[in-house]
Amino acid sequence: MCENCTDIQNVFKHPPWYFTAFYIKLCEELEDKDEPLPSSIRAIVGGTGVYEGRIRELWHAFRRNPTEVSAAEFIEAVKEVAEELWPEVMQQVLDIAELTGVQDDMLQEELTKHKGYLDHHLFPDIIKGMTNLDGLEYRAIFLYAGALWSFGMLATVLFDGVNVRDFADLFIFIGPADEATCVGPGGCLQHVNQIYTVAQILAEDLIPGHFICMMACRHILLPIASPLPEPDKKPEEPVAQSDIQMIYGWKGGPGSGHHGHAGRPGQVGGSAPGTGGVAASVAGERIPRAPVATTEDVLRQHERDIIGLKYEAAVVVDDSGNVIFEKKGAKDYVAFTPAESRKLRGKTLTHNHPPGESFSRADVETMFDLEMSEIRVVGQLGGDKYLYRMRPDDIIRALASGQNEQYFTEIVRTTDIDVRRDFTGRVRSGSMTIVDAGKEHWHVVWTRVEDLYKGKGSLGYSREVIP
Repeated sequence: MCENCTDIQNVFKHPPWYFTAFYIKLCEELEDKDEPLPSSIRAIVGGTGVYEGRIRELWHAFRRNPTEVSAAEFIEAVKEVAEELWPEVMQQVLDIAELTGVQDDMLQEELTKHKGYLDHHLFPDIIKGMTNLDGLEYRAIFLYAGALWSFGMLATVLFDGVNVRDFADLFIFIGPADEATCVGPGGCLQHVNQIYTVAQILAEDLIPGHFICMMACRHILLPIASPLPEPDKKPEEPVAQSDIQMIYGWKGGPGSGHHGHAGRPGQVGGSAPGTGGVAASVAGERIPRAPVATTEDVLRQHERDIIGLKYEAAVVVDDSGNVIFEKKGAKDYVAFTPAESRKLRGKTLTHNHPPGESFSRADVETMFDLEMSEIRVVGQLGGDKYLYRMRPDDIIRALASGQNEQYFTEIVRTTDIDVRRDFTGRVRSGSMTIVDAGKEHWHVVWTRVEDLYKGKGSLGYSREVIP
């Protein structure tokens, strides 16, 4: 079972996209021994190398004229390259000519998340480090190319051709176990050389790139075999949505940021600061409204307008009840410019989630990153309408920023995994439906995180039924 895996380990001493040519050479050498690496891994390696090269070209062009405007242009150009390249890589990884609707949904989620990192992490740091861009080169080029590597790994685990991979299929976690390998509950070291089923990988989020080392991960999940007998060949049928959600967190957790939103100056998705716009303004005209007295009245009026929309819409309001701007988004994301993102500081952002779920992790990160006063989301679950709110006090804001940010992020991540494991067991036992698991997941996560901080501060999280 993967006899050459021990020898391969010595290769993984640097982020994989660093040595694309070497990896291709490794693949060729293994083929000579009739032990080729899977074509999916080759596709990830090759695609990541191309992405890294394209980012490098854009970065060097930006370095010739480094200004805030050209930095924003660099970020947007990287997004365009990602939108062009990532679908091609996913098709090559899966060895298919066209993505199914479910596969495309996963792609869009991951792209939105990637764009959020570019907008909310890389762009601000470029602006801050404009006088010393040499220190950002590794991060701007290799770290963000690594996002494609992580995405490719996710695709190999979730899909085999156009079918969902059997949950019993086996993967081995391969890579170095040296002094540079991240350790602890969220680290890679404990997983090196371990063999996992797809069910375990999804339930525990064991995807390279999702650990403490994030996109600088030097590990891969290498497919080994399926312990299940091959079924009799039958004509392929479309995969049902319920099959794909058997482990409901297949996208990284129900409502988990599948929208990848964050009010970054580019696309924001899903539950993130959604697009703004009321139905009336989307249609190009405004419906006169009766004067309202309070900020809460203004927010509630807009929330009534957007709750039933099939796409995301967002409205930004200040403490005096003035609407700063409204914006229309797509099915599961909203796009903000850098200028719009700056306007969110100290303001309240309300938006809708067409699926009806609570805030994703990316929503909350966006709220903290852009220093919003409050974030809200409305949605419909079954026959009920809900308003979710989060307005952290100063203590929680301090605990979720600066040197404490990683600790807060780890609490949310582990709580997410615990809830996912709990819900997966309940779905399998029949005590919870897949639909309910997806809709309730993030509400339970934020409720538990709120409880963990009791006595220290308040996350200000609540859910209420809208009459």
